[in-house]
Formats: sequence, structure tokens, C-alpha cells
Amino acid sequence: MIVLTIGLDSSTFDPNGRQCLTTEGYRKIGKIVYDLAKQHSDGRLVIVQEGGYHVTYSAYCLHAFLESVLRLTSLPPLPEPIVYYPEDEP
Repeated sequence: MIVLTIGLDSSTFDPNGRQCLTTEGYRKIGKIVYDLAKQHSDGRLVIVQEGGYHVTYSAYCLHAFLESVLRLTSLPPLPEPIVYYPEDEP
């Protein structure tokens, strides 16, 4: 079994982390995690969510991650909700 702690404070809009990870990045990480679990633990995976201090954007990042882990490919991916830093608005 793989146990994964997903910290959402690495997202691009997190006020603490700001490590520039977008929803698409979390989607790609989800695919990697799914593939690793399938290859090494017969698909057994436990995910614990922690961190993420931009309440709205963290929810979108977690959703994007779970889209990949749960293989929700029959639906179009949830679109990126934010395209700029709010404080950068003129």
C-alpha cells in the first residue's frame, strides 16, 4: 500500500507556499501516483490531504488531483479557475 500526504500549499496562489503548481500540475501528479500505485501496490493507495491556505484554489487543486487518481476521464477536466494573482490586478 502507498500512503501519500498531498500538501496543497505548493499551489501557485497559496499565500504561504506559492511554488507555482497549477491545477494541471496536480492533475499530472495524480496520474503519476495512480501509475505508481498500480505498478507497486496493486492499486492500493491511501491519500491524506493537508495544507493549502487559499481555500478556494486548494479545492480546485484537490479536485484536479483526484480526477487523475480516480481516472475520471469520461468528463472534461475542471477548468483553471484563476488566471492571475488577485493582488496583481491594477
